[in-house]
Amino acid sequence: MDKTKIDILATGNLLVGKGIRSIETVTMELMKEAKKEVRIATFSLGPGSKDIIKIIDDTLSRGVTIFLVINHMEEQPKNIVSELNKLKKQYPHFKLFDFNQEGERLHAKVMVFDGKKAIIGSANLTWRAMVKNHEMGVLIEGDTVQSILRAVTNLMG
Repeated sequence: MDKTKIDILATGNLLVGKGIRSIETVTMELMKEAKKEVRIATFSLGPGSKDIIKIIDDTLSRGVTIFLVINHMEEQPKNIVSELNKLKKQYPHFKLFDFNQEGERLHAKVMVFDGKKAIIGSANLTWRAMVKNHEMGVLIEGDTVQSILRAVTNLMG
């Protein structure tokens, strides 16, 4: 029997609250709680993604391995690519993957924490998506997370 728990997450003032937790808040909490590894697949890290870069840095500094696959690195903001490359040089356990398949796009927004919890949703890892937009996602805990982990790992080639 599948023992999976699903909670609805959201962004935007019309959705967050009233029993729905913030995608940004839950992401930050799970990054801080991660003990071994975090796997992330994302379409975009916008120019205002300083908060997510900071939490990635903080998580790496605790020795947690992070795998990040991002759509077409050359299309990402130069300042963000520069920050990611600095982290890659500083932390050998930061694994950065450029999803650059000709004619294909990675549009996933998935984070898996220690193979036990996953967030899947519509929000990119940008300030606008995490704070300003009205986005929805789910926090998944339980047996299903292993299937999500395998899918994210497959994106890394």
